[in-house]
Amino acid sequence: MSTLTPPIALENPAHQFRVDYIQDVASQKTFDYPEEFYDHTQILWQDRGIQACYDRANEYQLIDCAK
Repeated sequence: MSTLTPPIALENPAHQFRVDYIQDVASQKTFDYPEEFYDHTQILWQDRGIQACYDRANEYQLIDCAK
């Protein structure tokens, strides 16, 4: 989100820990997706900042199944 120009912020900055969790845990080579991962993802998907990033997906590399 911060790598976009202009950058997009989370609508609710209190959810930053959810972004950090997903970026940290999902990048591990041996990662099984626990329920907690899906809970964070579902909550973040409601955030307007995340939606705005998705709307600008043509500006950066994003896999087709990201939605």
